[in-house]
Amino acid sequence: DRMRDHLVQDVVEVEPGSTDAVADELVSLGAQRISRVRNFVQAELPFDALATAAASPGVRWIRKPIYASPPEPNSPPTTKGLKVDQTTEGLAAMNATAWQTAGHTGAGIKIGIIDLEFGGYESLLGSALPPDSRVTYRGFGWVLLDTNEVHGTACAEIIHDLAPGAELYLAQVDTLTELLDAIDWLTANGVHVISKSMGWYGVGPGDGTGPIHDAISQNVQNNDTVWSVSAGNH
Repeated sequence: DRMRDHLVQDVVEVEPGSTDAVADELVSLGAQRISRVRNFVQAELPFDALATAAASPGVRWIRKPIYASPPEPNSPPTTKGLKVDQTTEGLAAMNATAWQTAGHTGAGIKIGIIDLEFGGYESLLGSALPPDSRVTYRGFGWVLLDTNEVHGTACAEIIHDLAPGAELYLAQVDTLTELLDAIDWLTANGVHVISKSMGWYGVGPGDGTGPIHDAISQNVQNNDTVWSVSAGNH
């Protein structure tokens, strides 16, 4: 599990209808940065409170979060940088210019981008990204904006190149619980197009099934959402 300030990050699966009661109990045990989504509560708990939390009414079990990337607490900072006002080569490859010329710019459409990293996005508002009035950012859990980590920002730039009139919702996540929270947030904001170019490790049996697949499939069926999901880099 990841630790910070003597707190360990965990996910508590709860009985249906017990989310708020369990979250309140965790607060009383000293938990911080609590996220409540569906039948899960993600929180940072004092290590010596884990046994008490596990025995609390409504708790099914406590486990470590499912991370989108392996924990690397002591990794050195990267040196990746932003390329401002670059146009994706995909624009020509997909003949997107013809669509834009015909008036199909994405105007009136909300697009969600789920990613691990959105470093530097604020410096690109109004240039390589839409203006501030058409970009909404939210970080879930304990994620932090690191100006050196720009993968999601680059994805947003590409989408803006293709659909320059669209409104973008940037959702920064790191765990499965945060992904579920982000999906619910995007749905609540009327987002029906979602891009997710990030991988997960050891979540399912390796045949495309598992909790990530289930979450996306449910969102597609219930909200008529179009997803663009990477197949993986490994």
